[in-house]
Amino acid sequence: ISNYIRDIYQTGDIKSTVNIEEAKVGYYTAFLKYDPSGLIPKGGYTDLSERHDRGQFKSDSETKGSSPKSTISGEFIRSESKFRNVISESDEKFKPEPDRYHLIVSYACPWCHRVILARKLKGLENVITMDVLSPLFDSVKGWRFDQSYPGCTPNTVTDHEYIPDLYKSIGGDQRTVPILWDKKLKTIVSNESSDILRILNTAFDKFTESKLDLYPKELRAKIDDMNTWIYSEINNGVYKAGFAKTQEAYNLAYDNVFKALDSLDRLLENRKWLVGDQFTEADVRLFPTLYRFDHIYYFVFRLNEKFLIEYKNISRWLKQTLAYPGVKEASNFQHCKGYFGKTKINPLGPDHNVG
Repeated sequence: ISNYIRDIYQTGDIKSTVNIEEAKVGYYTAFLKYDPSGLIPKGGYTDLSERHDRGQFKSDSETKGSSPKSTISGEFIRSESKFRNVISESDEKFKPEPDRYHLIVSYACPWCHRVILARKLKGLENVITMDVLSPLFDSVKGWRFDQSYPGCTPNTVTDHEYIPDLYKSIGGDQRTVPILWDKKLKTIVSNESSDILRILNTAFDKFTESKLDLYPKELRAKIDDMNTWIYSEINNGVYKAGFAKTQEAYNLAYDNVFKALDSLDRLLENRKWLVGDQFTEADVRLFPTLYRFDHIYYFVFRLNEKFLIEYKNISRWLKQTLAYPGVKEASNFQHCKGYFGKTKINPLGPDHNVG
């Protein structure tokens, strides 16, 4: 985007139409209800007359299929989910029905964990069936069904042993979980955890006695804002540190994670839950990351500035979330540790436990 703006600025006589200082004065004095100080920031200005090192105005055909680039060498970039359907009465293909849909998950995966939590919290165990993968992820073959591992199940919806083979059977090329599977049409509804979380929150309400609403209308703006920040700085932030390929990328990710945790601890000082007095989707999305932090990310991802137990308000939130009805039953520490225990010997420590 920065390079694109520079291209435009340097085209023809466009620069003569731009006065950034006047623009700043206009914005920061016109909206005093948002910032009553009336102060005009000095910084935040990019020299748009500078050149950049990529070709200008590349066409779609030139850029199509290219992987996302990072401005930081070695930074971890998460791939996007490709199955993004919904389940609703108004949808022609995927309508809500009991025992039609099926979850394929791993307790070791934090993105799966949020979905497992939603299924439990909404009381949908008898509405949506679920298979559990082995936490021993194979870097070559991917996630595997292996019922010999304690707490795991066989594949009850297809005959595939590995998840990438399941994707290939319907023309897909991904290898991620969770998967929301349609047993009737024998296809994937969604493999995006945030979408599945929303589907489980409302699509099957007539089949459950639960009155819990994780995404209430009056709090949606706050939840969306919180989700955006939590995902960028904490959910995905820990992976940016753990999967960084250069020291520069790791250093930046490390600093960002602990800046976010400091801010989170301050935010929770006067709040019971993330957006106020009500337990919501935002809490469900944050919990899997913090649940794993002291026991896994601190060591494996080298995020070793502080244990979460050293944050007074985060520790209190974490314990009260684990005590929320259904949360502990939908969580499995041994599977979380098993994912990183490639030698099949799981660490016993740290001594403290959020439970």
